Amino acid sequence: VRDGNGVCVGYVSAMSNGMCAVFVDSLLTHPEYDREAVGGMLLHAVLEHFAGSPVYATPFVDEQEVFRNRGFKIY
Repeated sequence: VRDGNGVCVGYVSAMSNGMCAVFVDSLLTHPEYDREAVGGMLLHAVLEHFAGSPVYATPFVDEQEVFRNRGFKIY
């Protein structure tokens, strides 16, 4: 995701094993855009793109809220 000036403000990488599962490898947002819902929008796009497949992730502590807000369980 880029802002109006072309600056990258968010990035998500998700991989499918091609059979039945998806893994979110990384979800990053520019520090100036924290709390701007960029991470949530990116995660939503992954969930929509891979609808019907379980999605797994191992978020860092500071990323966990975004995942919890989208219904993920953190173990």
